[in-house]
Amino acid sequence: MALDKKNLNPLLKWLWDLLSFYSAEEISVPTDYHLQVAGVKGVLESDISGIVNSMLDYAISSASADYTVETDNEQFTEILNTWLSKINIQLLGKLPVGINAFAKEYFRERWKNSSLVVVRSLWEDVTINSQTFHLPTKLWLVDGINIEVKDANKFRIIGDESYRLKYDENNSIALPAKKNESIFVQKPFASWTSLYPTPYIISRGIWKNLMIYDLINKKGERFVGKALEYMLLMKKGTENLALKGDASFIYSEEDLKKAKDDLKSVVSDNKSEAGTPVYSTNFDTEFEHFIPDYKKLLDAALFTSVETRILAGLGLVEIVEGVASSRREAILNPKPFQEEVHQGMKDFSVLIKDILLMVIEKNKTNHPKYVNAKVKVSFPPVLAFMTDSIRDHLLSMYDRGLLSKATYTELVGQVDFDIEVMKRKTEKTKKLDDVMAPPVIQNTDNKDTTIQAPANQIPPQKVKPEKKAIKGNVDAGQEKQ
Repeated sequence: MALDKKNLNPLLKWLWDLLSFYSAEEISVPTDYHLQVAGVKGVLESDISGIVNSMLDYAISSASADYTVETDNEQFTEILNTWLSKINIQLLGKLPVGINAFAKEYFRERWKNSSLVVVRSLWEDVTINSQTFHLPTKLWLVDGINIEVKDANKFRIIGDESYRLKYDENNSIALPAKKNESIFVQKPFASWTSLYPTPYIISRGIWKNLMIYDLINKKGERFVGKALEYMLLMKKGTENLALKGDASFIYSEEDLKKAKDDLKSVVSDNKSEAGTPVYSTNFDTEFEHFIPDYKKLLDAALFTSVETRILAGLGLVEIVEGVASSRREAILNPKPFQEEVHQGMKDFSVLIKDILLMVIEKNKTNHPKYVNAKVKVSFPPVLAFMTDSIRDHLLSMYDRGLLSKATYTELVGQVDFDIEVMKRKTEKTKKLDDVMAPPVIQNTDNKDTTIQAPANQIPPQKVKPEKKAIKGNVDAGQEKQ
């Protein structure tokens, strides 16, 4: 038997590879905030599981709803909602405009990046409805990996933190950076006393499970490549040929060396790893018992437990229920995931309300009538989470007068109420209600719902004989008592 340069035959080489598989590198969670953010970016740039990005994108899309402002002053409400719809209008053509696009960036930073929300805003005078207001014309979020937070106090004092923006490895600039700039900060997954939060992907255990998932997958791919090398060993006969003792049935020394060199050349040409085992004898043999079962490394059971933990980290908790004495099923409870989406929407509305409170503060001199306005940021329920049962209950509420036409139209019909109002006005102007009126038999709004029969089918009316007048004490035209 000829040995390779590691002095390992195929079977022992496989054992060596198996040991290296189980002695894989240890996966440890970074403790430094900036390393954590870098790790989150790394795993989500290429989500090998296909689960995390899909679920988080679904959450971001669901939470980026139509946010509106309600105040006790109708004119002020119209002004603020007009401003919300035109956030970043100066960047038209470069960035999406409006509150929905800004909300999408907020949720990306919240769930898929640093979970440290730092909003920069530039304030300018804007004229809306013939009135001039000092409003933020540009709103954008800072990438959390570029943020430095410091507190010069020996003991933590809330609000004394300084935020700096790194623009290269050794230099940074204090925020806010301009005179007309203000910043707003949120740490949705950290306490008030924490300088840095823990990113959502790290704190939920998703990052580590993705790393484990990636490790298992890479090892499986590596051993699939090794399997291709072992498949070069071919079967051509059995060792019984050498037992006959006849030299004509076996390789000569020269032929044996040539067969071995040819096999090495094939392996080398295919760019295999150094140390590929080559097994050669003076007779043809069968190598199937040397080739291990590589299917076990690609078994779906290796990934199932990791995928379950990833889903649990996202809020899809697996609950095992007993169906029968010999059968159990597992279902995913999505309520933690749904509640996280709702909480994210609440936190975003709090951020917008903070900005609006600063709007009132900066405009109280020029517009004192709006100073005491009660401001509320509202958002509709997540349409993706609504079921037919919820829609039926909304219909009952609408029938009882508990819901407005706008709310019912947008939640159940999932159409824009203002657009529907404009369409109805157009239909009234063009008298389309008369043109498109339903047949009389189906017109439930018509007071007269009697179905008229054709004229030739109407039976003649029976005419009652006239009553004769009775002379005497009885007046004419009256019946005799």
